[in-house]
Amino acid sequence: MTHLGEATYVLGIEIIRNRERGLLGLSQRGYIEKVLKRFNMADCAGGSVPMTKGEKMSQSQVPQNDIERRDMQDKPYASL
Repeated sequence: MTHLGEATYVLGIEIIRNRERGLLGLSQRGYIEKVLKRFNMADCAGGSVPMTKGEKMSQSQVPQNDIERRDMQDKPYASL
């Protein structure tokens, strides 16, 4: 086995280190850019999300009738 140095990417996740400050971070920027490109949104402008970190979804936010359910069937919700 050959030592290739410190890993900078693992499973598509970028590893960001700052040894001086004792910080280690992970970035999914590449994955996000790939998803934006897939949905023809690569040139979109970022913005804030209307949801607070840790906020829970409620039952009232799921499709309530057959029309809403049909509308969501072709949406790859895990990728949105």
